Amino acid sequence: MKRNRKRHFNLAAAFLCFLLITVSVPVQAAENTQNGAPQENRQIVFLMDGSQSMSGERWQEALDYILMVEAMLPTGYQKALAVYNTEMVIAADFESPMEDAISGLRTWKQKGYTDPGTALETAMEMFDTNSSGEKYVILITDGEISLPEEEKTEAASESYLAAVAKAIERGIIVDVLLYETEDIEDRVSEGAALTGGNCFRRTQGRTAESFGENYLFERLGLERIMLGISDSPDNWEEVSLQDTYADRVKILLTTESSLQDIQVSCQSRKISTVQGEHFAAITLEHPLEDTVALQYALSEKGRINAYLVKEYNLSVSAEASYLPETGHQQIQVKVVNSEGKDTLEDVDVRNAVNIYIDGEKVPYEVFQGEAIIDWPAESSGEISLKADFSGLNSRVYCDNAQSRLFLEVPPPAEPVEDRPSYLWLWVVLAVLCGTLVILLCILGRSRKKKKQNFRR
Repeated sequence: MKRNRKRHFNLAAAFLCFLLITVSVPVQAAENTQNGAPQENRQIVFLMDGSQSMSGERWQEALDYILMVEAMLPTGYQKALAVYNTEMVIAADFESPMEDAISGLRTWKQKGYTDPGTALETAMEMFDTNSSGEKYVILITDGEISLPEEEKTEAASESYLAAVAKAIERGIIVDVLLYETEDIEDRVSEGAALTGGNCFRRTQGRTAESFGENYLFERLGLERIMLGISDSPDNWEEVSLQDTYADRVKILLTTESSLQDIQVSCQSRKISTVQGEHFAAITLEHPLEDTVALQYALSEKGRINAYLVKEYNLSVSAEASYLPETGHQQIQVKVVNSEGKDTLEDVDVRNAVNIYIDGEKVPYEVFQGEAIIDWPAESSGEISLKADFSGLNSRVYCDNAQSRLFLEVPPPAEPVEDRPSYLWLWVVLAVLCGTLVILLCILGRSRKKKKQNFRR
């Protein structure tokens, strides 16, 4: 009896394990990631030379450059703006609106001498020392270091190199947009070389907008899709966004001609446009359709470079259930955007997303918006799961792009011993009892007849 009770208990425990396994197993929480890598806020200080030699068209073009780069920077970048000559003017700190500061500087009068060393020192003090994210200073100047006396000028040059040395110690990178002129000696580009930055030389035939393109896409490595070069005579473009899952889509247009009268036609939660003399940056918040119609006017016929930049905020979740008929685990991976839409429903997105288990890329099929993976598992254990979005060629912020999942395999059920069937035993017993009753009845009747005959 005790043995039977133990056997029944084991069978019940195995059945309970099976029920628990077929219930979804949640993925453990992971940090916010971009393609699986933790991200820190990055900070940029635009440091402008406000001396007399930077006045006029050069000053306005530099402001346009800052406006363009600021408009195209993705989420996670903080920006500040400062102007220097012999003094320092902070036009916008990291908490202030950049566009308002640039608008105010349009009429600001350039004057005086230049002391970039003191300016660089002040700019470095603006950074958040508690942040471990990358820090950049973009120095926009004609390369001049100049004070009223020669001795003071030389001292200012030494002060600049001393400030560069401090930037190196603090891991701050100095990039330079250098307006080259024949009558001014370049004395600042060395700071870029020493800190690992770049120096872009603004010469005839090269625009500040081309420096902006280089800075965004080459220097910072901003993911973008080149839409091509257009010289359409009707000044009309139709841009494919490819899908409607991105939280933010930006379109950048640059041209050597004067760009005017930008009009955007697209259903989106919000549309905003930032425009300069030779560029336009269009931002779509949560676009609702995958095509944008653009109309614009050019002062003269010319070519337009067009770029598409997309940002996704995605969330990955995974569940697993044991399939007793195959002995495999069925893993379901779900990828949704910030509005809860299943991104894997889109074929282009699906083809750009790779899933890895324990470092091995695995095939999957999509059913009802989920990636279905058949995974052999002989015993219970933990696996690592990673969703890779680098194929989207976009900036991706993702929860649980990397996580761990525990797969439970139930213990094999104990074999059931052959036992006699009590049903058949009851049937045989019933037949025997019925037969005995019939025989007794027949015997009773037979005796009764004999008694009756004997009396006669």
